[in-house]
This record gives sequence, C-alpha cells and structure tokens, in this order.
Amino acid sequence: MNIFNKKIISAVVTTIVMASSVSFANASQPAPAPISILDTLGTEASPFSLGDLSNIVYSTTSLQFADRIAYGKNANFDNQSPTTVGESILSIFNLPGLYLSSYTDGSTENSATQTGNGNKSGSFTSNFAYQFLAVHFGNNELLFDFSSTGGIAAGQTFNISNLPNGLSNWRSYNIFPVNPSNDNPIGSPVPVPAAVWLFGSALAGFAAVTRRKAKTA
Repeated sequence: MNIFNKKIISAVVTTIVMASSVSFANASQPAPAPISILDTLGTEASPFSLGDLSNIVYSTTSLQFADRIAYGKNANFDNQSPTTVGESILSIFNLPGLYLSSYTDGSTENSATQTGNGNKSGSFTSNFAYQFLAVHFGNNELLFDFSSTGGIAAGQTFNISNLPNGLSNWRSYNIFPVNPSNDNPIGSPVPVPAAVWLFGSALAGFAAVTRRKAKTA
C-alpha cells in the first residue's frame, strides 16, 4: 500500500472518529423531563391525574372529551412560540402535519379569547376550529388531542381548572388549515447531523480517488 492510499484511509478513519465524537457528545446532553401521556381506549374523562398533576378538571361547551392528554415540564417546551409548541405536538402525538389555528399569550391574541390569565383556572375560545390544544401554566404544559371526535368547532369554549400554577398562554392547532392567516404547515424534516455528511463526503472522495488510480493503472 503506497503512502497516498495510507493518507486517504487515515482521513476516512479520522472522519469516523469525529462522527462518533459528535454522536457521543449529543448523547451525553441531559434529556428533557419525560412526557407523561394518557392514551387509553375511549376518551379521557374529567377530572384526570397525570404525572404529578391531580384531579385536573376540564370541559368543553360541546361536551367533548380528549382522546389523548400529554403533560410535560418546561424543559420540553422551553421555547413558547406557537410554532415550537406545535412542533412538540407533532413529535409527541406522532402527527404527519399541523397548522396553527389560533393562540393567546397575555395581551397578544390571534383570533381567540381567553380568561383566567395568571389564575389557576380559565377558558379558551377560538374563532377557528382546532383538534389540538396546548395549555401552558407555570413551568408546565398540557396537550389535548380531540382529533377522533372531529375537533373543537369554532366558537366553542374549552374550560380548565384546579391547576397547580397560573395559566400563561394557549395555542390551538389543526391537521389542515382553517385560519387564512395561519396556513403554513408547522414542522420540517429532521436535519441530518453534520458528522454524517462529513463521513459520506470522505467515503465518496476515497471511492473517486480509488477509481482514478485504477483507470491509470
């Protein structure tokens, strides 16, 4: 084996080590607190207990119960933008796509009204239909899935009470656009780690050089 080939192989091995190091570094990062999910046959009754929450009461004026309810700490929802919360719903409920229907956040509202901001109970009413609702309170988040019952119709009110912390914001979502001002899909393909691209490039370069040397010979 000549020196040139040794250098190429050495470069490939170095790239593999770099990829492994990046993967190990990513794996060593502390994971967010686990998400707790109620996902049983039928619908989730009220009141419900989930994780360290007890006897949370919720209702809708349409008398619908959620199919699934998820609960997570703020580490899972550290960015409270409607898009980021929507991406979390996509991941947690394993959805193919999602659109923002409406939201309220303090005095900032988008086609929705809320009561109880800062209190441990309150209500949310959207001018647009939705199938998924995110309720943020303290450092916690509750996600409700109403998809199997067709979702919550526009103008229907969602109520919740007995929370351990005061309400901060609400975000509602649908699996198809119903709000003309929010018709862009949320979420994007999972990016491929840079180390994988480096590894692939090194292999492609090694193969190309090998082919050239074979033709020359």
